[in-house]
Amino acid sequence: MKLLFHILFLLTVTPLLAQFDSINKQVAVLPYWEKGDNFEYIQNEKEYQVRDQDTIIKKNKTFDLTINILEKDEHSYTIEWITHPDYTQVPSPMREQFKSKLGPQKFVFKTNAQGVFQDLLNFEEIVAYNKNFVEILGTSIPNEKDKEAFKTALDRVFGNEDVTEQLIASKINTFHLFYGNAIKTNSPTKSKFESINPVTRNKIIYNRSIEFENYNTEDQVYTLYSETLPTEQNLLGEVKSTLETIISKEVKDMDQIQNFDYISKVFQATHDSGVILYQIKRDFIEVDQQEIVKELEFILK
Repeated sequence: MKLLFHILFLLTVTPLLAQFDSINKQVAVLPYWEKGDNFEYIQNEKEYQVRDQDTIIKKNKTFDLTINILEKDEHSYTIEWITHPDYTQVPSPMREQFKSKLGPQKFVFKTNAQGVFQDLLNFEEIVAYNKNFVEILGTSIPNEKDKEAFKTALDRVFGNEDVTEQLIASKINTFHLFYGNAIKTNSPTKSKFESINPVTRNKIIYNRSIEFENYNTEDQVYTLYSETLPTEQNLLGEVKSTLETIISKEVKDMDQIQNFDYISKVFQATHDSGVILYQIKRDFIEVDQQEIVKELEFILK
């Protein structure tokens, strides 16, 4: 029923806010949010390993996601992103602790007027949430030495402002990936951008291509596609350095890897009003004879 109301709203505002230019065969991906707007999504996170035709599921989680538009002015939007965690895969003795001590996780951030992510606003609240998360996980480790090593390793991630912000911004940036772009059919937008590894402080350069695939006149929905891959040839070395920095130990097993490759692909279906109806990101990591696939999926309820 909620989806029906969303679609009815979309159809009524489309004549005023249409993003698809049928004359120039171009789409301008812009938000048309108002203060008080809220959108509910199902957020799925999956990870699986493919080797010799066998597929092993390593992770399969589902969350309820609520996105609220808190403020709007001519230059920016302030957005609240509330994730309701899935605790079904947490061992039952710890499940109640997670529910009572953690609850939903909240990110508050700002975008520019085109919907492009700019700044995370509630960092201290996020750090406190992450510390509680680490503390609860630590209670499941009986050996005190192992418990301290575990907490120290996680603190290098969750206690590092740059690392924490990048981990969060990565998810938000995925959802906001296409906002701010104007793309013509059969004319991909190509760009190069720089990312700083917050753990090693090394710079990695990426190539990105964004395509406007199709426009469905009847449904007033257009589809977009993006590919991102690093230009860095020694990406495996960067992964190894990051892991060794976090755990303070040499990872010799990675020296045996002969082939390592990575590419990220995003597909999105957007209504002509600018509302994202569906998005899926797939990260493909090839390591010798096996492939690891990570999925992040958003589905409008």
